[in-house]
Amino acid sequence: MLGLPSVVDYSYGLLDFLLKTRIPLVPTVTETFVRSTFFAQFIPGETAEECLPAMEALRRDNTGSALNYSAEADAITLEGELDIETRRYQEIERALDVQGDFEQRMQAEGWAPGSSAFAVKVSGLIDGNILKRASSALHQTRATAASRIGQEVQDPGFAYEGDGQIISSSATRVSIPDSVLSLLNTGDLEKLQLLWERLDSLAQRAKRNGYTLLLSMKYNRPTTTRNSSVRSNRPVVYGTYQSYLMRQPAFLKAAIEHAEENGYALGLKVVRGGYITKEKAAGEAKGLPGNGAVWASKPLTDASYNGSVETVLETLKTQLVSGKSLPLSVIFGTHNTDSVQTIIQTLESKGLASRSPNGALSLRKDVEGRVNVAQLYEWVRSYASVSGWA
Repeated sequence: MLGLPSVVDYSYGLLDFLLKTRIPLVPTVTETFVRSTFFAQFIPGETAEECLPAMEALRRDNTGSALNYSAEADAITLEGELDIETRRYQEIERALDVQGDFEQRMQAEGWAPGSSAFAVKVSGLIDGNILKRASSALHQTRATAASRIGQEVQDPGFAYEGDGQIISSSATRVSIPDSVLSLLNTGDLEKLQLLWERLDSLAQRAKRNGYTLLLSMKYNRPTTTRNSSVRSNRPVVYGTYQSYLMRQPAFLKAAIEHAEENGYALGLKVVRGGYITKEKAAGEAKGLPGNGAVWASKPLTDASYNGSVETVLETLKTQLVSGKSLPLSVIFGTHNTDSVQTIIQTLESKGLASRSPNGALSLRKDVEGRVNVAQLYEWVRSYASVSGWA
């Protein structure tokens, strides 16, 4: 059925109707069907506890795992908004503790650390409209700010040191210009400060428990660009770097330069991206030339992604040789076979990995835990067989 474009195009609306209809038994039958087919294919459980058996089976097969809490705030109504956001935050905290117990148990058995991650959508912890207003405020401050790093990065730009005056817990109304405050609604600053404190708390919890925190963002929001406040020899927080954005090549290089100059280990989650329609519309609304903020074609996006692979792995190679900077770590998120092969070939060509006598790919010891390739659950084995990844 998924091979029929017309079915895919109408599937969301059809499922929404079948799950909400008042026709007797139809919602129940539909949910049962979805859970036993699509749901089971991609999701091993609805809670962290339900995911533990799959996580352990993957680890014993030399494969790491990442839990994902994907609830977003778009559907939140004003009434009870903070209660919903708090409940979501508390659920993330609880899931992180479950994952932390799992990670510590596996390490006690002798398994190497660094194979577990937890993905959080920032837009699930705060009203997305607040992020939009804050992003507009950041653009206002950046228009007059002086920063040597990232000046060449296209819209929505690169994070400036002054961004913290809008989104950090140290921000005060006295320190923020009136021209910036005018772009925010009453209560926005306090909610942004609460968001920052919660993200920092989650990062500290991840650091204590020995896994990484992946910050996933929606489209085109500089408020969620970078968090380098949790310092470690290995990155704890991984930001998302979306290759379908035209800014990606310059943005990636600026992020690497900033990390090296400020002495922290950079964590990267490199993906193609999933909000191309909204990104394009946002870019066009700002009057950006061509195709807005995104590449005009898939081949250009593919080239951007593969270029990111080259930039990241060449940087890692240089950092490991020189010892002058804390080495970066990366998760390449892709279901594209060509990209998987590009990653493998680049690892081999740069001496970061080699083939064992049986043909399996093995990372160099100092690279282990620093380069990862991620796919959705149940896609992993098929790609491992294609790549020969050990």
